[in-house]
This record gives sequence, structure tokens and C-alpha cells, in this order.
Amino acid sequence: LEALTGLQVASIACGGHHSAAISEQHWQVMTWGGGAFGKLGHGNRLAQTTPKVVVALQGKRIAQVSLGPHHSAALTQKGELYTWGQAGRLGHASQGAEVDEM
Repeated sequence: LEALTGLQVASIACGGHHSAAISEQHWQVMTWGGGAFGKLGHGNRLAQTTPKVVVALQGKRIAQVSLGPHHSAALTQKGELYTWGQAGRLGHASQGAEVDEM
């Protein structure tokens, strides 16, 4: 991918319709692909054709990322787990009806 040229990619993950990479320079997550359910983490449900930084995770020093068909997860170097995407798959405690997380 041209968008990753010049970056040292520490890790990459592929889901059914989206992908993610971790940049070694800042340990930040970039996602691209289908945006249904908010699974890219960009605050919307739009497709992203090129890698884009997940702003909500900036400064978190992400060590690992994993992708499901409709959700995503990131693990920090401190062991903190972040999940986003389709409700009911994220492990978030909720009151009432769950909604998709972005």
C-alpha cells in the first residue's frame, strides 16, 4: 500500500472486509476497508479506501490488533483492551439496548 510507504509497520491484521496496521513509530493503529457497524473506529460507518489513523487510540501505544467480521479490538502495551464495532460482540457492559460503538 502506497499510504504505508515510509512507515515501519509492526503488525497487520485482516478481517472479512477491513484491515488494520500498527505503525512502529508511534504505536498507533490505522484502519481501512468497509466501515459498517463503525468497525474502523473513525466515528462513522463510511468505507475508507486508504489507511487512516484511529484518533481515539492515539497515545495508547498499541501492541496488537485483531479484527472480526463486524468488530475490532486493540491491546495496548500496558494490557488495556479497546473494542469497537457491532454491538453485542464488544464485551461492553450496557444498560438497555446496545448500540454500535465507534
